[in-house]
Amino acid sequence: IISNDTIWIVSGNPFTGGVFRTTNGGSNWEQQLNLGSQNPNHIYMFNGSIGFISSSAGLYKTSNSGINWALVQGGAFLDMYFSDSLTGWKNNGVATMIQKTTNGGLNWTTYSLPPEEGIIILSRLKKFDNIFKDTLYGVGSDAFFGAGQFRGLIYKSTDSGSTWGYQIPDTSIHSGQFQHVQFKDKMKGWAYWNSGGVHTINGGDTTIYVTVHQISTEVPQEFVLYQNYPNPFNPVTNIKYAVKGETSNVKLVVFDITGKEITNLVNQEQSAGIYETTFDGSKFASGIYFYSLIIDNKIIDTKKIILIK
Repeated sequence: IISNDTIWIVSGNPFTGGVFRTTNGGSNWEQQLNLGSQNPNHIYMFNGSIGFISSSAGLYKTSNSGINWALVQGGAFLDMYFSDSLTGWKNNGVATMIQKTTNGGLNWTTYSLPPEEGIIILSRLKKFDNIFKDTLYGVGSDAFFGAGQFRGLIYKSTDSGSTWGYQIPDTSIHSGQFQHVQFKDKMKGWAYWNSGGVHTINGGDTTIYVTVHQISTEVPQEFVLYQNYPNPFNPVTNIKYAVKGETSNVKLVVFDITGKEITNLVNQEQSAGIYETTFDGSKFASGIYFYSLIIDNKIIDTKKIILIK
């Protein structure tokens, strides 16, 4: 819907479907395109001139209000959003990724979502929502907590989709998978499935989990926090740590030079092994920071890191 008068719809029916437009509020409809068995099932219009359709044949773009549609690179989409005529994002709802363009959809760069490992049994974006150009929220993924307990994840990126963390809404509503998400601003948003949902007025949970890889099942003799590498870094660095003995509550927290906590990289139960995660400092200023390994609410060790931009 572009205005009270101008609306586009699509139908995948091979005989009666295609792309349709009305310019008088729906009183009359003009069929603009019919691809037969490859008719589109999704459409996104950035404005009255520029838009995209998705079909089994791939991705089509119009720059003249649907009069002409050209096949472009990038593949089909389930959801799409453009912040301006050049910068946009799309997902296909199947692969563990999201794609971004900075040249109006002519080329697309693929970025990975958190992988399907650990508690994450399904990592997909069915729907996503953008707040300005930097912050994205997405839904469609599942976490498994044992004994039939499934929880819907809410993905979040603060660097325009390059890297992603996730929230597990801590409420009495435990949806197996959220299907829709919409944010009014960075603080107020909703995530829903077919019979209910969750709402936040403060940006969701304060803990944003990031991808943690278990790189060894060797049982360490003690808890160890290793020095990050590279160091100094710009803007991403790797942090490795070791967990000994029985399952422990593990936190990996980053602080600024004043001692203020700026991000929580890990906050979960982990069994014995050696783990590695990353810290993305793209949204922080150059300077000295510290990170601490906290086991069962006890600080084990703290290291200094240097961010240089």
